Amino acid sequence: MNYSKIIIAMLLPLLLISCHKNDDDPSGPIVDEVLPPQAIAYIPKEANTVIMDLSDGSIQNILSGSFQTLLAVDNSVYYISENSLIKASTIGGSVEWEYEFLQLLAYDNKFNNSEIVLIDGYLYITFERLNTTTYETIHYIQQISIDGVRGWTNSQSDFFNKLLAFNGYLITYETIAATHVYVVRKRDPNTGDILSEYSNGERIVKMYPAGNNLIVVSEGNKIVSLDNSLSENWLYPTGLYNGIYGLVDQGAFINYSYIGKVEAIDIASGNLIWVKEFP
Repeated sequence: MNYSKIIIAMLLPLLLISCHKNDDDPSGPIVDEVLPPQAIAYIPKEANTVIMDLSDGSIQNILSGSFQTLLAVDNSVYYISENSLIKASTIGGSVEWEYEFLQLLAYDNKFNNSEIVLIDGYLYITFERLNTTTYETIHYIQQISIDGVRGWTNSQSDFFNKLLAFNGYLITYETIAATHVYVVRKRDPNTGDILSEYSNGERIVKMYPAGNNLIVVSEGNKIVSLDNSLSENWLYPTGLYNGIYGLVDQGAFINYSYIGKVEAIDIASGNLIWVKEFP
């Protein structure tokens, strides 16, 4: 068996149980017995995916196909395997439903850059279709209900780099094909229509929802905060090479850049709270 490509794709804490135990003396003190969290690992291989119970290393199930693009919600996991979106239980890995994407003549569906988000009972998946004759690529967002029913489909020539949910709307970071301009777009989750747009001017490495603010970290020398309509709240200039790590915590955005500098930026004002530089 070849394990050269094994990657643990998900480590999901599922259950932390506290129970009262006092078998010996009912009148005595109650002792809390805390059981360890249960966790499941999905391990993609060449032709299938192994589901392993991390508490004892036992194999719970083996799914057909090597999956990608994972989204875990409560006790369910959604993932792409071959040409299908699959919903499975994180407890034991049993498949609940499978949605097969339309396969057009002379096109191959590609999911290597796909992302999945969930908004109000609907899943949104980005993927690509490659014309096997002309090698032209069309980029898609597909809406699918959590019951596996197909919704709307949006197609375009612009490339979807990132997809996330923000205040009940879809947010996409896209590269406009004709001009190679980088834009953040707010989309209606009911139709996929573009509601507003922010042109960033340089590549984006990360986007972080922070309450009513969307923090956008550029590859180069700036961090911006956008409001719900994607208008700029503030711009914070940084040094070069942003984007190793970011964290939203207690009203601040913590940014760690490639040059070894950690900055805490006030989300409300964009002012620097503190900075730490590592040698």
